[in-house]
Amino acid sequence: MKRMLISKGVLAFMLVLALIFVGCDEDEPDVWSSVTSLSQLNGRWIGSYSETMSVAELSNQGFGSLNANVTVTVSEDMTINASAQTFSNTGSQTNRFDGSDGQTAYNLFKLQHVYDPDITTNDSNRSVTMTMTVSNQAIPGTFLTGFEINQNGSKIRRQVRSEAFMVYNKG
Repeated sequence: MKRMLISKGVLAFMLVLALIFVGCDEDEPDVWSSVTSLSQLNGRWIGSYSETMSVAELSNQGFGSLNANVTVTVSEDMTINASAQTFSNTGSQTNRFDGSDGQTAYNLFKLQHVYDPDITTNDSNRSVTMTMTVSNQAIPGTFLTGFEINQNGSKIRRQVRSEAFMVYNKG
C-alpha cells in the first residue's frame, strides 16, 4: 500500500513537471497597449495584412458603381533605429480584383498606373502589385501614433482600417 502511494506521488510529480516544461498548446492572447517610446519599436519588424473589400472602399476614383471586390494583401519589412531616429522599409501591396465587374475594375486601375515603375500587373489573375523601398528616413514626430505593442514586446500592430490591423512580428 505504501509503495502504491509513493508510485502515485511520483507519477503526479512527473505530470506536474511535464506540464511545467511542455506548457499548454494554446497561446496566451495578446494584450495590447499604446507605444509610448521609440525605443519600444527598435529593431526589425515583419508584418502582413490581408482584407477583402469592395472596389469603392479601396478607391475614390469613380469605381463606386462597379460590382467588384478587391483582396488587398500587404507585406512589410521595417527596421527602426531608435537611437538614430530613422527607419527603413521594404514592402508590397497586391490588389486582386474579383466579381462581375472585376475585369473592368482591374483594367481601370491598371490604366491609372500604367507609367508607374513600381507597379506590376498580372492579367491572368487580375492583380496589381505595388512595391516600395524607403531607406534611412528620419522618423516624423507623429510616427508612434497608432502603434500598439503586446505585453512581451514580440509584436506590434497599427490600425489600417476601422477594424483591421497590420500585425508585425519581431524579426
